[in-house]
Amino acid sequence: MARQRIIRAGNQAGKTLMACVEVARAVTGQDPKRRYPKKNGVCYIVSKDERSIGEVIWKKMGRAGEFSIIRDEMTREWRMFNPILDAARKSETKPAPPLLPPRMIEAIEWMSVKSQIPKLVKLINGWEIYFFTSNAAPPQGTQVDLVLFDEEITRNAWYPEAMARLMKRRGRFIWSATPQA
Repeated sequence: MARQRIIRAGNQAGKTLMACVEVARAVTGQDPKRRYPKKNGVCYIVSKDERSIGEVIWKKMGRAGEFSIIRDEMTREWRMFNPILDAARKSETKPAPPLLPPRMIEAIEWMSVKSQIPKLVKLINGWEIYFFTSNAAPPQGTQVDLVLFDEEITRNAWYPEAMARLMKRRGRFIWSATPQA
């Protein structure tokens, strides 16, 4: 229930996917712990550069197949495929749908349509997800409910500005990063 969390692990350990799952739960009104507003929230996602927004963050949130799912033998509900526990059932897997279902997306404003780099995603429940590169100056004045920093942030001004944006709404902050030397 901490308001600020860091997800730290080595390369390819699933940090960004874990953070994106929480963002998706929050913005679609499905957070099981009810830590976020169901409607009309604001989320900032800050990543190093445009390439990482499109090829890492949006790929996980807006496209299918970032991981595999399988029907649970007991509940018959779809769940994430575990390659160790479910090895014998690999043929029963299918690509997972996007974390942000297309039916929830009202509009997308793009930094680059060709490269699939979003700038703003508006959901039908009123949530807005803004995407920023950490090379840019942080925006000022807006109040937000959730901020995600993914990996290294190049401008030091981002962290104090994000904390200021979260205060009024008692928002939450997540930083997923690989430990650097």
